[in-house]
Amino acid sequence: FGTVAGGWLMARAARVASRRLAEEGARTDLPREFLDAKRASARFYGEAILPRAQAEHAAVLGSADATLAIEEAWL
Repeated sequence: FGTVAGGWLMARAARVASRRLAEEGARTDLPREFLDAKRASARFYGEAILPRAQAEHAAVLGSADATLAIEEAWL
């Protein structure tokens, strides 16, 4: 869940940065370099980190038998 939530937050930040950069003549207290960095880091997260969520999903679903084999008393 954390990987997907992180992706959502990164995408949200990138969208805000893109909107601010698109506003012609708009005054902003944030430097262009900061907004560009937000967009670049979101892209990195989306390409390098977020795909891990699919693998984690498969691992969770594939380990159901192993999880159910643990007896409650062992916990």
